[in-house]
Amino acid sequence: MLWDIRESYVSLLVDFEVLEDNEIQKRRDILCEKVSEVNNNYPATDVKSYKAAQRALKDEEEQTFKDNEVDSILPNGIDK
Repeated sequence: MLWDIRESYVSLLVDFEVLEDNEIQKRRDILCEKVSEVNNNYPATDVKSYKAAQRALKDEEEQTFKDNEVDSILPNGIDK
């Protein structure tokens, strides 16, 4: 959901030159409401969870790939 909102903000920025000010403000307000809705409907992250995620990403290298893992994902003939 946040990715969609982010992309909508990017699209809005791109459209600045072709939109009237009031339309830009209207779309901005709608996006702000969507962000608020997401923030109100999803649980907040506590310090313990944040630190666990930080450790997993930094120290345990989760969400990263070793060279051999990358090579196994790429099509034949394309190596890292």
